[in-house]
Amino acid sequence: REGSTDAVTVSNKTMRLLSRGLPIVISGMPEFLQAPFITRLDAGSSPSAVVEACIRNFAAWQGDIERCIAENSPASRLAALGVGPGNPP
Repeated sequence: REGSTDAVTVSNKTMRLLSRGLPIVISGMPEFLQAPFITRLDAGSSPSAVVEACIRNFAAWQGDIERCIAENSPASRLAALGVGPGNPP
């Protein structure tokens, strides 16, 4: 683990994996997106407990994942930076 990962809020592949309906398992990124479907290996649970939680909650998390994708579209991320129609980069 490198110190630079402490500031990561969303990895490059996060939205791509979520768009496939996959929950995310992370470790060592304290600023990463907080959501029910993002489980942390460094939160005191064993790896097997984290995997079991993903299996147990997979279907229930699908709606949350879908909403997260809708709320974090590329257009919404650009809007947060002040970029968009009528306001090019």
